[in-house]
Amino acid sequence: MPELPDTYREVRKSIVAFVHRFGQSPTPPPFPHIIGTGFVIDSDGIVATNDHVIDEIGRAPRPPGFQEWPVAGMLLHMTEHGMVGVPLPIVGVFKPQDMPVTGVYYGEKPDVGAVMVRMRGLPTLTADPKPALHEGALVATAGYPMGTPALVAPGYLNQLGPTLQAGIISAVHPFPCDLPHGFTVNVMTQGGASGSPVFRPEDGSVIGIVYAGLHENEQTPTNYTFAVPSLYLAKLVEQVRAVPEFAEHSQYPTLSEALGTMRYINALTGQPFEKS
Repeated sequence: MPELPDTYREVRKSIVAFVHRFGQSPTPPPFPHIIGTGFVIDSDGIVATNDHVIDEIGRAPRPPGFQEWPVAGMLLHMTEHGMVGVPLPIVGVFKPQDMPVTGVYYGEKPDVGAVMVRMRGLPTLTADPKPALHEGALVATAGYPMGTPALVAPGYLNQLGPTLQAGIISAVHPFPCDLPHGFTVNVMTQGGASGSPVFRPEDGSVIGIVYAGLHENEQTPTNYTFAVPSLYLAKLVEQVRAVPEFAEHSQYPTLSEALGTMRYINALTGQPFEKS
């Protein structure tokens, strides 16, 4: 059976950082400001994230008269030559108005949404449509807690990629049942981690998506994080695929085509450079 290091080697390929296209981290070296996390859930350009991350994308500053989205996805993709920062231009967002389920449901509308990006052939994660959420089960999550400051904490670009954490399911919300509206995992998350996948260490299948951390006195983060079960992500993909505009994805470039034009990231400066 695969172990977490092997599983994560594949999972991290699908994790997306949402970054401002204008403005960079105030901490040198310059690096795009990360506002949230997502993960590819459909190879034709559907990235799962939170409803509230989409709100942040809409509030991002943009120059006067600029008509495109002021935020882009960024895939930090490892190749044989090094790390490539692959931009994923946003072409649309999807916020479900409702998500009907069959059976007794105790929660509110789940904090999930989708971002459609201009890229095909992306590595994907599979959302379990019927996740078995057992308290005490081992789980893992990875994303961009604290955003860019975590990557440049020593005063230089120290990390290029998401941060992995592991823990257990601490509680199922409101209690173990057929249609839980959420669950708690005992890992600490901070701003920027919203939209991170929660996955099984043995096979990488997604059982949930991070949407909030529990804070003491509304300020101090605790070692508890809330997630939405993956059954709602499976429904989300169905809804996005029914949107007529999604049919245009056949015109998007593939990841392999894009990699032929990418420039590699210098870990000392955060700036791109051509491979030799």
